[in-house]
Amino acid sequence: MKKAFTLAEVLITLGIIGVVAAMTMPTLIANHQKKIVVERLKKVYSTMQQVQQLAIVDYGDISEWSPDGTSPIWYPNPGTAIVRKFVLPYVDAVRVCEPNECEYKYKNANGSETDLSGFIGFYLKDGILIKINDYHGTSSTWGRFMIDINGDKGPNLAGRDVFFADFDLSNGDRCGKESLFCFFCCDGCSNNQKIGCFKKIVNSGWQINSNYPW
Repeated sequence: MKKAFTLAEVLITLGIIGVVAAMTMPTLIANHQKKIVVERLKKVYSTMQQVQQLAIVDYGDISEWSPDGTSPIWYPNPGTAIVRKFVLPYVDAVRVCEPNECEYKYKNANGSETDLSGFIGFYLKDGILIKINDYHGTSSTWGRFMIDINGDKGPNLAGRDVFFADFDLSNGDRCGKESLFCFFCCDGCSNNQKIGCFKKIVNSGWQINSNYPW
């Protein structure tokens, strides 16, 4: 004669399963999210490297690039000029956001918000948003891209779905050489600083390791 489980035994078993699930599910979800982050950052990196190579074919070495083909001065708005001339013709963008066309804000590590609505940007097919984050164009021409791997969807938080990469068209001081998409040597990735988190993932062999400030 088979012995049936009592109601108490069933409830205890279900309780144990529930506790185990509660302990493991957050880790499984986080690992899945991290995998998506890495995959999308890989796509961005590959896309922008291809864009750079195609632009070099048309315009020559990056040190020779200029807004009008003659003047090396990019002031007052190098970010917009660079994206229009050297990025958009070579990228498969599903939507282009000219300055003040697309409202967008992201949250920094310290809790403050940065409004990029006034900067040019574009969306890739899978919803990735790339925008100019800031730029300098007087004595030297360099600046920063903001990459949101899921576009308008939250949390729009630096280091989680928002990442950064630089461009340096003037002398390569920031990235070691002139580059349309590179990483500044001295940017960090910690609980208080998220500017260098894209670089940290790349330098970790395209991994989000246990010491990453997730």
